[in-house]
Amino acid sequence: MDDQQNISVYANAVGFKGWLNLTAILLAFSAVLGLYELIQAIPFLKEAMGLGIGVCICSLIAFFVNFAILIYLLIAVDRFFKKRKNAPQTVIRLIIIWLVTPLLLSALGLAIIGSIDKQVVIIAVIKRVLVAAIWIPYFKLSRRVKATFVN
Repeated sequence: MDDQQNISVYANAVGFKGWLNLTAILLAFSAVLGLYELIQAIPFLKEAMGLGIGVCICSLIAFFVNFAILIYLLIAVDRFFKKRKNAPQTVIRLIIIWLVTPLLLSALGLAIIGSIDKQVVIIAVIKRVLVAAIWIPYFKLSRRVKATFVN
């Protein structure tokens, strides 16, 4: 392929097309959903106060961890839609954080409360591993990603 063809192929890869459209929708939807879930968790926090110190501590830690993840998600959304060069790495980090969070919170719950719903944790981790297995290689290897995020 000569240089003119390379430029043409590269130019066609630029922009929110193909799988990047799905990523854009998922990031925007996740931000809205994350905010909604935090708001919905507030009454549960009040209820957790009466369920013992262990449940209260776990609930507060989970709330603040999810709040921190929401802040990082908003940073990722900002970088993604501004087509920042560091957006792909930010999204990859977000996926990894999203992957390990249920494991860490489950370990914390097990340590403090003494029990967790193992089936819920296993299903959450399996889903997240599948998502990571698809999207991390895409963000690392895709020509469209490399061509789009250059600012």
